[in-house]
Amino acid sequence: MTSVPRLLSIQVGKPAVLGLNITFSSVGWLAATVLGGWVVGVAGFGGLGVPIVLFGVTGAVSALLHWLRPTFSTARLSTVAGDR
Repeated sequence: MTSVPRLLSIQVGKPAVLGLNITFSSVGWLAATVLGGWVVGVAGFGGLGVPIVLFGVTGAVSALLHWLRPTFSTARLSTVAGDR
């Protein structure tokens, strides 16, 4: 009985993961284009500043909350089958 090298066994699921990554990246780009185009069409180029400020403040507040009260999972991440 032959064993599969560790690197090869990790590569088996890689095409499916990369396919999903590319698919959802494309959906994200399309959604950003639609939303950005709508904002520029309705409010002009200066209208993009409002969502950018809102997203920036939301990110800063969530980072501050996580810094003040970090939450960590007790689950251990394992990438290789049989690794304990």
